[in-house]
Amino acid sequence: LNGKLSELENLKSDLEKELLELKRPAGGAQNKLATEHKEAFVGFLRKGREDGLRDLERKALQVGTDEDGGYAVPEELDRNILNLLKDEVVMRQEATVITVGGSDYKKLVNLGGTASGWVGETDTRSQTATSRLELIEPLMGEIYGNPQA
Repeated sequence: LNGKLSELENLKSDLEKELLELKRPAGGAQNKLATEHKEAFVGFLRKGREDGLRDLERKALQVGTDEDGGYAVPEELDRNILNLLKDEVVMRQEATVITVGGSDYKKLVNLGGTASGWVGETDTRSQTATSRLELIEPLMGEIYGNPQA
């Protein structure tokens, strides 16, 4: 009975620590499952290997590094990937107000470049180019003018 009680106390203590981490502004530390998923997802993005993802069956974008598809979702990153517009437009038409919790907001921009091709149902498929992504980190602050009279 004492063993079971001790086990329950340890479980309660662990749960309280996890809840405390989740209440922090950063949302808590990555757990083992998140780290495992990150490795499998990066393997899929870079090499097309699905074996690790099939085992995990979770949909969460994680951390990567390069602009050829390795970028993912670190810190406070916008969940929508914005297509980079090639035509010049009025700034106000494209402006979006986003409330952020700190100065580390980041957004992915799709530079384009995805290739594709037509094949028959059983034909072989050659490798195609991937979209190139760029990470934008806006400077936080206020714009002001102070003209001299």
